[in-house]
Amino acid sequence: MTPPSRFGWASLTAIFVLFLSLLNIAVASPLLDDHVNKTLAARAKTYITQKTYESYLKKYFPATDRYLFYSGGAKDQVKAFQAKNPGYYYYDDLFTALPEDTSHPWNKEFSDETHEDDGDASSRAIASIAKGQILVFGAIEYKTKGEISFFTKQEIDELHEGLKTGRITSINHMAKGATSPSQVMAKEDHNGVFTWQNGYKAGDKNASGVYGQCKRGLAGCDAPKPNPKSNSGTTKEDVLAATIKGAKLIGKIL
Repeated sequence: MTPPSRFGWASLTAIFVLFLSLLNIAVASPLLDDHVNKTLAARAKTYITQKTYESYLKKYFPATDRYLFYSGGAKDQVKAFQAKNPGYYYYDDLFTALPEDTSHPWNKEFSDETHEDDGDASSRAIASIAKGQILVFGAIEYKTKGEISFFTKQEIDELHEGLKTGRITSINHMAKGATSPSQVMAKEDHNGVFTWQNGYKAGDKNASGVYGQCKRGLAGCDAPKPNPKSNSGTTKEDVLAATIKGAKLIGKIL
């Protein structure tokens, strides 16, 4: 029978004891400065609710008839439309801000020390207060290819409800590459039925890329990307990650 490592049982025992000692120090010892202790206390975050998002939007972006929606990897179309039509907003304009951008409303209202961003709730919030004529880019196939997209799962039901109550006057699916509000390929009613416009017909497409609830940060997808986190010092998560890394290193030695 061969020994479990080239160091033998005595060395193995010594290394294991050393590892346990380091683990105990890393987890049990108090962190060195008061700032880090405050950071750890702030780790108990609360998720931002849909109602809170709605209040934020009404306060800082009250032109709720100028919200844009998209799916099918069509963020490029939204930006092209905005370039020709200033004053419209889409998800990133409303909710995405770098920590150092102190002028953005997000950083005035929320702190990543105490608030946990929620892509589902924020997406629903936009759709729940949007009013007037709604412009949607790249989503004409949302019922088939986009069944698990954020637009389908979080937004379209709220838009249908808005049609029922009169908050929304029409849901306009825009032609691919549209740069004018008049370039509508289909209008959708509260039951999801399309009425084709301007010579377009069933089977015509308007997506730029893939549909789906893609991994956050993957280019071309419609999943909301969380705000970057500020550099707030060492946390318990950092300590745990370092400990795990050390354990893997010892495993390789053994």
